[in-house]
Amino acid sequence: MARNTSKQEKINSVFNERKEPVICIVHPNENAYSETFIHAHIERLPARVIVLHRSSPPLQDMSILKQFLWDNQVEAVLAEYAPVGVGLLDVCEEAGLPLIVHTHGGDTQINDVLERMGTRFLELFEKAAAVIAPTIFIQKQLLEMGAPEGKVIVNPYGVNTSLFCDANPATSPPLFLAVSRLVDLKAPPLSILAFKKVIERHPDARLIVVGTGPLLETCKQITRALKLYNYIDFVGIKTPTEVAEIMRTARAFIQHSMTKSDGECEALGVVFVEAGASGLPVVATRSGGIPEVVIDGETGFLVEEADIDAMADCMVRLVEEPELASQLGKAARERICINFSIEKSIENLWQIIEKSIQENTEQQLFKRLELRHINLVVFVDWSQPEDLLLPKIESLIIKIASLPNPLNKTLLLDTRNITEEAANLVLSSVIMKIFLEQNLEGMEKLVIAPLGELSEKEWSVLGNKIRGCILLDENQENNSLPTNIPILTLEDLDKI
Repeated sequence: MARNTSKQEKINSVFNERKEPVICIVHPNENAYSETFIHAHIERLPARVIVLHRSSPPLQDMSILKQFLWDNQVEAVLAEYAPVGVGLLDVCEEAGLPLIVHTHGGDTQINDVLERMGTRFLELFEKAAAVIAPTIFIQKQLLEMGAPEGKVIVNPYGVNTSLFCDANPATSPPLFLAVSRLVDLKAPPLSILAFKKVIERHPDARLIVVGTGPLLETCKQITRALKLYNYIDFVGIKTPTEVAEIMRTARAFIQHSMTKSDGECEALGVVFVEAGASGLPVVATRSGGIPEVVIDGETGFLVEEADIDAMADCMVRLVEEPELASQLGKAARERICINFSIEKSIENLWQIIEKSIQENTEQQLFKRLELRHINLVVFVDWSQPEDLLLPKIESLIIKIASLPNPLNKTLLLDTRNITEEAANLVLSSVIMKIFLEQNLEGMEKLVIAPLGELSEKEWSVLGNKIRGCILLDENQENNSLPTNIPILTLEDLDKI
């Protein structure tokens, strides 16, 4: 039927008005300088982001956390690292919020973590709205652990390709760069041993080591023992801007990542992406997810773990062939810009979060309102006298209950302008009268639910589930319907 134009001019405010979404990111380390991927999530997601970490007061009591999430109108929780997700699983379930878990490698690899978590990981995989892996390598590990195939989504880390850029290996001196936490996983002593072999053939080569960690003193001792203190410069922690500046001066980036005895290995390594975006060739190992970033012979060189001779040979080649370094760097830059930009990574992450919010909202609405195949919204002028209001509601319910297949219909009453208690009182009165005076089998199957106060997002989701809207009063002025939903009369109901 044709829609009444004058009524249509009054619509859309509730369904189409969108407030800024609110999400809560929970991560364990408040000031971890190396977790640039988490900082990017916090700073770049298109939402109001509430950040909680290990020492945040709401995390000290789960009942307080649940109320905190409700009070702040949080729509989804993003847990950085799987063990954090396990800790949030119960409270998110109680709060009715989707939990998105972002794994980062070691959190699902280290043997003692796996033993400590036990079956809780399987419960997490089952109940989480989505599980994000930074690489296909990590995705395969999660699937082997029992995660549902359709729930594990690969979304690589991204970098700011406008910040990391403009390296020129062809004209740069033979300067190698290593940027990482100085920990066993990154195996910085092996990079130093490989560099020692480079110095033996090219004394003009240099190495800058950016970062700190438990192996810093060990690395300095090895440097002194090998008499490399004039060739290696340990510069400590640097900001991303400072790292980008150093990368512009280098010939290549190096890192000899190793799989640890406890099973942990490189998930991806943001720094490989940063180096490639800068236009640097990378010399690294075939460890974990590194081969998904560095293509051997195309954007850099990959060697087997612990093969320092092969690593040294690759580095020597880049010293001797600056044009090759430039060629590999250009290919790396092109690959990173296409596949690993921060814009693409954040956009993909936000799509995952939005989908999780949408699906959770639908699930909550279906559960609360008992939505069925055909859902009809009824807009009522609750301010009118009961002797006028009750017959209108009664006629509508009788009409709906008399239709074929009442089992597949839900009648939703707009109760934004009345308390739920008052609405239920009116409904009870009408339904009791119908049961006493009518013999309608469909009454027992019909679902009648007050809508109550819905959020804009709930209205948006509900709009896609509504077959039509019924206005019980011709002169209603405060109704807000989406334009794609028809306004029905009682006569139209025979056709649905």
